[in-house]
Amino acid sequence: MNDFTFNAPVKIFFGKNAHDNLDDLCKGKRVLLVYGGNSLKANGTHGKLMEALKNAAVFDFGGNTRPDFKKVEEAVEICKKNNIDIVIGAGGSSCMDMSKMIAFGAANAVDLWAFVKERDSRPDAKHLPVILIPTFPMGGSEVDGASEIDDFETGEHGAIYDMFGNYAILNPEFTYGLGKTATAYGAFATIVQLSTKVVGNFTVSREFSKTLIQTVLKQLDVAIKDPNNYEARADLMWAASMGTMGLLDCGKTYAYGDDFYNVEGIGEELCGIQYREAICIIFPHWLKGLAKRHKDDILDFMGLFGASNIEDGVQKITAMFESCGIKMHYDDFTPLDEARLSEILIRRRGRSSEFSEDELREMIHSGFKAL
Repeated sequence: MNDFTFNAPVKIFFGKNAHDNLDDLCKGKRVLLVYGGNSLKANGTHGKLMEALKNAAVFDFGGNTRPDFKKVEEAVEICKKNNIDIVIGAGGSSCMDMSKMIAFGAANAVDLWAFVKERDSRPDAKHLPVILIPTFPMGGSEVDGASEIDDFETGEHGAIYDMFGNYAILNPEFTYGLGKTATAYGAFATIVQLSTKVVGNFTVSREFSKTLIQTVLKQLDVAIKDPNNYEARADLMWAASMGTMGLLDCGKTYAYGDDFYNVEGIGEELCGIQYREAICIIFPHWLKGLAKRHKDDILDFMGLFGASNIEDGVQKITAMFESCGIKMHYDDFTPLDEARLSEILIRRRGRSSEFSEDELREMIHSGFKAL
């Protein structure tokens, strides 16, 4: 085990009435409420949040269904014009990532895009207080320090790292409205992210991560059969947060699993698909690629899915995901553009610590059923 320092800067309120804490946190404040599409209102969560914020001045900022930098800029101007005190992000990781970036942009006179497009941008300046409320638990943005963003006009990607929210409000009941496929996407994304903690890690974190994966698999089945099962939803929500808050990375001895995020981004960019779609498609092929160098480690991991060998593991994982309505091929979204793939691989050259350019191309090709 390597030496480490661990700090958990986010205060977490968990439970059926966790959102009641909004009154104490926001009373008399001017609040920007950032959320996604109509589901927050349709499932009643928006109304519950507004009731909890009845003693605050709330500026509604909905319609954020993807991490759009133009919307961040719009929200930053709203914050500055209206002297916003607190930013609340309620929804999936995109909304929560945007909220962190909005809070930073509103508190600092910087060229925000110039700052975030640097690959390792880490702010040492202040930001507005941020409260994060996941309603689609998956990416763990409520407890992690990452804020990912895209400029959809230019195709460029930006990010801020080491910037955490101040508070996270986790109410499992806010996820009752998620259907089978959405619930599965959240659970499988959690499993994929936890897999990077299993491989190349020391015993405590490896076994802890494996136990979390087994719990997610069990409770996903319960939540699909009984969408309002509180214990199942609570376990799924907490596992998603546990996977990204940093605790399982402490003491990591050989972090080759972290290279996954360099790999999944290729398909995300190539096909214009969302993070959850990209990571599910590439996951079994990434494991197969890793097995060429880390066979025993990957075999141990695939045992969680009842697999006895690498190919069996790839097939079992793919079949499990597909059984929940997950699309497991890139050409379910768009046909292969070989020239664009070459351009992406050249531009990303050197980012992957585990795979050569030819290996990455082969891995992406494996994600197309037509090939």
